[in-house]
Amino acid sequence: MALMECELCKMQVSESESNCPRCGSKFKTDDESIDSFSEHEGMFSNIGSKIKTTAKVIAWIGIIISIIIGFMLSSQGCDNDEGIVIFTGISIMVGGSILSWVSSFFMYGFGELIERATEIAINTSKDKTLGTLTSKMVNEEKLKGLLEWKNSGLISDEEFEVKKQELLSGE
Repeated sequence: MALMECELCKMQVSESESNCPRCGSKFKTDDESIDSFSEHEGMFSNIGSKIKTTAKVIAWIGIIISIIIGFMLSSQGCDNDEGIVIFTGISIMVGGSILSWVSSFFMYGFGELIERATEIAINTSKDKTLGTLTSKMVNEEKLKGLLEWKNSGLISDEEFEVKKQELLSGE
């Protein structure tokens, strides 16, 4: 039987336990240690990377189309000896390429933002519920304080149990 240490009260507890018998702190189970984000399959899995790839593809398509249209206009201008059409063609080649390249930065940045936000969510998620992380951390700190009070004799065992149940039921 393997033992592990409770993070809150440092008691040695069997790995088969789901809660600490001393302080009631919940342990991660195998199911909870799997990131909820990695379970998603299909269209939304790795969406940040997909957005970034799409931004690159759209940028290259825009650059290629700008060059083709600009080349066509420039060649028509050369055939007709019209300087304004040649200038327009060159402007479309250069301006369209730059515009396509710069506008892809926004889409690429959005993909990067989603990737980083997902990474943060995965790293801060303890048990598949992101919204309760902060309240759990606050409750763990309160529980640590109660445990210190109990160990130093400031509150009785009964008071500790009552306060602990209040904290745990408030989660």
